Amino acid sequence: MSKPFFLCLPGSVRRASSNALLLRQLAAEMADFADATVYEALGELPIFSSDREGPATPAIISDLKAQVARADGLIIACPEYVHGIPGGFKNLIDWLVSGDELYGKPVMLVHANGHGRGAFVRTQLCEVLTTAGVALIEPDGASIYLVSKPEAEIAACLATPENRRILSLAGREFATRARARET
Repeated sequence: MSKPFFLCLPGSVRRASSNALLLRQLAAEMADFADATVYEALGELPIFSSDREGPATPAIISDLKAQVARADGLIIACPEYVHGIPGGFKNLIDWLVSGDELYGKPVMLVHANGHGRGAFVRTQLCEVLTTAGVALIEPDGASIYLVSKPEAEIAACLATPENRRILSLAGREFATRARARET
């Protein structure tokens, strides 16, 4: 049986976003049992318009849709901006909801903003994603407090044996549960 493929979607366009760094570390921890790729083009996506769907779909959107369709599941780490989903990430979701790429897709939310922060975006993501028809899979403990730390400190925090173990276990549980949905 081949390794499952997971597309990791950071909700921030910042290169050193704590969410993107978390997803990169998670992808590394999953390497033994899954192929996970972090989507890096969020900031390049055009603003959604239904006038640009179908034959007028931009190539970058066709590529995003193909990656989502190919993925065995999606892993999302999204910051909270003003108690909500950042506009760029909501735009990504808007491009996907009119097709069938998201429907039934296993999705795991991970968090770089522990200690109770980010509750609003989590609630909104769950609402938007379940409305889009995804299958939310929530492994225990996929939250690591990284907010407001410099990039080097985030990297050091993610590299600790405890946090690597947390990410590996969450990734393994998600992979197992996502695969179980296929059978």
